[in-house]
Amino acid sequence: GNEAIRWLDKARAAGSHNIQPLLALSELYLKQNNVQKALEAAKDAQAAAPSSLVAMMALARAQLATGNSGSAKSILRSMSQQAAFDAPWLTRIAAMQMQGGDHESAGYSLNKALLNSPGYVPALNLQIQLDLRKGDVASAENRVNELLAKGGNNAEAQLMLGDLRMSQKRYADAVDAYGRVLAVDTGS
Repeated sequence: GNEAIRWLDKARAAGSHNIQPLLALSELYLKQNNVQKALEAAKDAQAAAPSSLVAMMALARAQLATGNSGSAKSILRSMSQQAAFDAPWLTRIAAMQMQGGDHESAGYSLNKALLNSPGYVPALNLQIQLDLRKGDVASAENRVNELLAKGGNNAEAQLMLGDLRMSQKRYADAVDAYGRVLAVDTGS
């Protein structure tokens, strides 16, 4: 940890235009719970590469860690616009928006991701989680059924089915679904 930070700080001081050391430094500081230093490194990365989604994501993560959810929301909304219809990026952005409690923007990002890539399973999974957080069990049920129809007995769909059944207090059905996750993951 500390040795890596010393080397990354040296790279930072050298004024390189490569943002990777700054991103790594921000991440290390977050892991050490030094959120102010993480924020400084993320700000430097974003200043060096203002249109980089990776740098913007690091800054949003650091802003959330410092408790500045307003700035994080603003950055993430901007990222959602900049990401166009890139489903993997939009899904990452939506996950961070959910973490920050911005469910409306997360829904927008996920809908945008699924517009261009309707079968993108990570976005469908996250949409189901968002539906459950919002208490929209009917929508979550429809999405789980869609996932099951697409992937048959895949672990992600079974996990989401288990979560759905838990939210409905159908514990025996949830345990069955979770058991199928283990069966899929272990190949038994």
